[in-house]
Amino acid sequence: MTFRKFVILTAVGGIAIAGAAYAEVHKPIIGQKNKVFSLQEVNMPQGATIRVENDDNIVHTLLITKPDGIRSDLGLQKPGEQLDITLEQLGDYMVRCGIHPAMKMVVHTR
Repeated sequence: MTFRKFVILTAVGGIAIAGAAYAEVHKPIIGQKNKVFSLQEVNMPQGATIRVENDDNIVHTLLITKPDGIRSDLGLQKPGEQLDITLEQLGDYMVRCGIHPAMKMVVHTR
């Protein structure tokens, strides 16, 4: 390997690691408190990840309907627990709590 290739590969690797660290630090956090999400509607870029944090003193569940209509149940989320949702598709995601049906949030990806 030439010195030039080494420098380029090192720079690219450093940028990738810095980008991943930035994304982790700047991951939007949606709270759950008093049986409501901290945001009822949010816009995010496709491929982004949001973190849903249970700030309540009760258990919640996360039910997600993706833009293609496929539903996912992320299971029980105990107080203090965090779950990440990666928004892989373009469109609208419906997020709700299976235990508390009034808890709803829409995430728009563009």
